[in-house]
Amino acid sequence: MPTSPTDARPPTLTTFDSQFAGVGMHLRTIHRDGVTCTLYEPRTHDKGGTFRVYWSVWGAFSRIPDYDGTEGELYITREDPLQWHNRWHDPSVRRLRDELIDELRARLPPERTPPLPFASPT
Repeated sequence: MPTSPTDARPPTLTTFDSQFAGVGMHLRTIHRDGVTCTLYEPRTHDKGGTFRVYWSVWGAFSRIPDYDGTEGELYITREDPLQWHNRWHDPSVRRLRDELIDELRARLPPERTPPLPFASPT
């Protein structure tokens, strides 16, 4: 943690790509200046490993979310540290959200081609 409100840190990026071919979730996150923004990339059906999906998260009869790339999460963590209030659709922070998405995309390294081999679920 910064030791004072004026201490600056570079943005932090994280990514998540589902290892399950049947799930195909791809999340991209940037945390900067007390704000966390996660972009849900469109769901894919052809990426991931060959492991069967065990419905431990969604339940045996649940449908996997079918993200189209317009979904996400935006938390003003300096005001909402527990991330209770997703502001993704809040028009008052839309400009901030769009700026963070642009910065996130600009900072992400290119996708590895070919991808690393899939060994096991995490």
